Amino acid sequence: MHYLRNLSILSSITILSLLTLTPQTLAATFELNPIETLTINSKSPLTPVLSSPLLNGVRYKFEVSGTFQPDFRIPNWVVDARFVTRNNFATQNDLDPNFGNFDFGLFSNALGSNNDNFWGQYQSTSIYSFEYLGIGNRADFYVNDVSQSSGLDNAGSYTVKIFKESAPISVPEPSSILGSLLAGFFGVGSLVKRKQLFTGKSV
Repeated sequence: MHYLRNLSILSSITILSLLTLTPQTLAATFELNPIETLTINSKSPLTPVLSSPLLNGVRYKFEVSGTFQPDFRIPNWVVDARFVTRNNFATQNDLDPNFGNFDFGLFSNALGSNNDNFWGQYQSTSIYSFEYLGIGNRADFYVNDVSQSSGLDNAGSYTVKIFKESAPISVPEPSSILGSLLAGFFGVGSLVKRKQLFTGKSV
């Protein structure tokens, strides 16, 4: 009987642990290899580069890296996808205070309603990511600069990698785990009782 009592305690602890630690859903995960890679050259500002159509109902992750110089003749004037700096990112701003608070960056109409704010907070790596649920459209990206002609003194480009969500992994509900554990527990208890009847001894 001590065996059954210990087994009952152990099973209760196991059940409570699994119910506490087993999540019902998992966060979105994406395939390791991009399905498409785009290059957006700063020498062609305001000219959109389009992705392939994004399937309706499918989640995608966009990862952008790189910087450009609005004027390669001005040292340390650099723009990543979201922020601009005049001191090589020792400090950074969303808008360039030395250029009439102009918003340089990598813009998108589909993802950001013609702004770069969707890339989020400043990243010292100059690598930003954004998740998006496809609606059958294409994603567009363009360098926001003062004018088309200003691209003649630009230098640098952005790289946008597009990742597709991996197939979802099925996770058992806690209730089904509980049922399986209880079935196993009572099965073991029944086996022990049959052994007692056969041997005539208590365990």
